[in-house]
Amino acid sequence: MLQIHGVITDRASGQPISGVCVRLLATNATNPYHPDTGCFTSTNAQGSYVIDLTGRAPAGEWWALQFSKVGYATFLGGLFGLGGDPSQCPSFAQPCPPIAEKNYALNIAVPATPTPIAVGFSRQSPIVAGVPLRLTWTSVGKTYNFAITVKQTVRGATANQQVKAANQFNPAPQPAAEYLLALVRFEYVTAPSLDISYRTSSFDFDVISAQGLQYNHPTCVPPAPAYGATLYQGATAEGWICFMVQQADSQPTLVFGRSADGTGGAWWRLGW
Repeated sequence: MLQIHGVITDRASGQPISGVCVRLLATNATNPYHPDTGCFTSTNAQGSYVIDLTGRAPAGEWWALQFSKVGYATFLGGLFGLGGDPSQCPSFAQPCPPIAEKNYALNIAVPATPTPIAVGFSRQSPIVAGVPLRLTWTSVGKTYNFAITVKQTVRGATANQQVKAANQFNPAPQPAAEYLLALVRFEYVTAPSLDISYRTSSFDFDVISAQGLQYNHPTCVPPAPAYGATLYQGATAEGWICFMVQQADSQPTLVFGRSADGTGGAWWRLGW
């Protein structure tokens, strides 16, 4: 019998954590960690866990443990091998850990996660398209409430064709780039007063690459209806906005209402 056992504790308080999900993850050189379905086991009231590897972890493969619980950072640790050829240890794990041949303890102190930021209000946590995002925005001492929805996104060959059809003078995409279209709905929920209007345009929004580069707005007439309107409280506007992104950028994000230093604002995933 071969077992891994240990105790999971809160790094700050040192107290044991119950209900931690423990997963056994297989590894290989091309895709290091493959979570199994569900939890292999969970920690008890004393924060203890035991994993019996007998007949469960094939010899000649490399394994790791993942510990997760809401409110704590997910922790990956304890890469180990079971028999087999040490020369087959995955390249990302060099130098190879020793082959596990007997029971051993893996005790982990897990840090608590920072206070979470609501989904949609951080570049690290953008919201998906199709979900209305309600936000409060302050400018020049006045407070506005909006509800914004990215209803649809189109990119690649389809977007390129739609842009070309929208206006014959729209330029072709730059090399290694493609158009990205976003259909945005903007609702002016509450105003500082009923007499204060708000002008929204495509330049209220920017697209940020997965690498953190802000894309320039292209010279482009979008498909009708084009986004942009002057609204009073209770009114809505909807239209297409035209962007250009790198073809290799699989995870761009859209942002509205950032501070001057780039923080804050409302964030959306664009097609991922």
